[in-house]
Amino acid sequence: MKTYIIDLDGTLVDSMHIWEVLAIHYLQSLNKDIKPNLIEDLKTMSLTQAAIYLQKEYGIEKTIKDIQKDFIKQLWKEYEDVSLKAGVIEFLEKCYQEHQDVIIFTANDSLLTQHLCQRLHIDQFIKHIISCQDIGYDKTDSQSYQKVIEKYHLEDCIVIEDAYHALKSAKTAKLKTWAIYDKANQKEWKQICQIANQYFMTFYEMEVIK
Repeated sequence: MKTYIIDLDGTLVDSMHIWEVLAIHYLQSLNKDIKPNLIEDLKTMSLTQAAIYLQKEYGIEKTIKDIQKDFIKQLWKEYEDVSLKAGVIEFLEKCYQEHQDVIIFTANDSLLTQHLCQRLHIDQFIKHIISCQDIGYDKTDSQSYQKVIEKYHLEDCIVIEDAYHALKSAKTAKLKTWAIYDKANQKEWKQICQIANQYFMTFYEMEVIK
């Protein structure tokens, strides 16, 4: 049985605009001056890494866990307006019909992801949800994908991602990769197309492999 390991933000859902301003809004709420390289520095980080980075770089007098809780509380509000990207529901329905498993592997919060899937009515198509926090590795490390494979005893997998660093890690882990376009990855799209086994502008272009 083939398994699709699919990213959430920028891949299944149109939400990268939230991540681009999440830290900015949080720091502004603490009356902190924003450094010019903030968004670029946070680009590849998980929630835990981002909390560690902000605590150190901006001298935030809170614990890492408390900063994470603040992030997640803010995300729960923002995600009430998040929607699926084009063709996602059709692709997931095809996977379900062909008895192909779908696992969401995300840098986001697991409970928030579960809630979002329920609200968007795709939870019935998702076999498992796992986050970088759950396994202790972020997607810049190829071990993150190895841990997902080990946890669920997977053999035949395809990783679907929008982020260059995640696709690169999946390739290092010797996994087949499909890249999906997102406005947030347009600057890296050429590089992404070079490393991915296949690349698509929308999920409508994807065919479930039997």
